[in-house]
Amino acid sequence: MKIVIATCVRPDLRVSVETAQWVLQTLRGFLEPGVRGDSLTWDCAPGTYIDAQRNWLVECHRDADALLFLDSDVAPPWHALASLLAMDVPVAVAPCPIWLDGERRWNVTGSETDEYLPFVSSAEPKAFRIRRGGTGCMLIRKEVFNELPWPWFKTVIRHATRADPHLLEMTDDEWFCDRCREAGFAIWAEPRAACRHPV
Repeated sequence: MKIVIATCVRPDLRVSVETAQWVLQTLRGFLEPGVRGDSLTWDCAPGTYIDAQRNWLVECHRDADALLFLDSDVAPPWHALASLLAMDVPVAVAPCPIWLDGERRWNVTGSETDEYLPFVSSAEPKAFRIRRGGTGCMLIRKEVFNELPWPWFKTVIRHATRADPHLLEMTDDEWFCDRCREAGFAIWAEPRAACRHPV
């Protein structure tokens, strides 16, 4: 199985020390002789438009069996990749904490709502199906990219007025998750692989 860790970075190429340590530790585990037959690489896409960076990474690695999108400031637990692969679902998410509307939340929703779940320190004991999840640490299988048309990721903005100055209507990962569900692909969260993320 060919897997690519795909990281979008700013033009200055900055990656947190914890993220880099996790990637190097994970690469080392995959490269040890006799441990596994999988191929694992890391690729970074610098830029300022996250949806374009993600689409570029997918396009560059169409031959990969799976892409693990990993934000440049996310620190997964050591077993995150193995845990997400073991789920054997089209899209698997390791939850990350985020700030949303002044509240700390997980970057995953429930299965029936688009509202992001409240942050609690003790995560659910087992995987659960979700409607949307963030790409902070998201494993996507090849069949999803083969089925969905380009662009796979798209940030949707709207016309702003003085009464409503907010331009963002939908993030690139929300747009991606909505397209996945429309195509019949299940999205699951694995809370035992919850990541650290500065918020």
